[in-house]
Amino acid sequence: MQKELGKYPMAEAVRAAYQVGEDDETLEPRVLVDSKGKPIGRLKHGDYVIFYNLRGEREVELCESLLEEGFIHFPVEKNLHLNMVTMDHLMALFKLAKQESVENLYHHAMLGRRGERKESGARYLETIEKELENLHLGRIVSVIGRYWSLDREENWDRIEKTYRMLIYGEGQKVSIGP
Repeated sequence: MQKELGKYPMAEAVRAAYQVGEDDETLEPRVLVDSKGKPIGRLKHGDYVIFYNLRGEREVELCESLLEEGFIHFPVEKNLHLNMVTMDHLMALFKLAKQESVENLYHHAMLGRRGERKESGARYLETIEKELENLHLGRIVSVIGRYWSLDREENWDRIEKTYRMLIYGEGQKVSIGP
């Protein structure tokens, strides 16, 4: 299903998910698509990737596992450049990217920090979407809950859902309109 949303499409898509019982932790993948339904910002060879969360150990674990020698659960491009940052770092990186004339900045969000206030993910996404809009730079192109993206129990079907969202653009489609 493809749903067209307004000014902050990913924040709005997450708020809509709250209305049908989803929460930040178990949020199914959402991917931003163009007017033809084609996913925007899929990861590809040579991309630089930054994982961000207020509590960073999970992103560090995810980066390490995806780059680990012998990782055989599904194919992972070993030429990705992975990093982890906090929200302050993220906003500073956006400004630096603008200053350095970076093209094609795509933000992939993973929500659901334990202990976080209920439904705070949409607020974080809107903050990021506003900053990207103010800088005329990039978009949030995907969002997923931590249940899928940050599993520690070797439930590879969960991690694969994240992988397929990032690499193939699979997930519930969120349109940016014409």
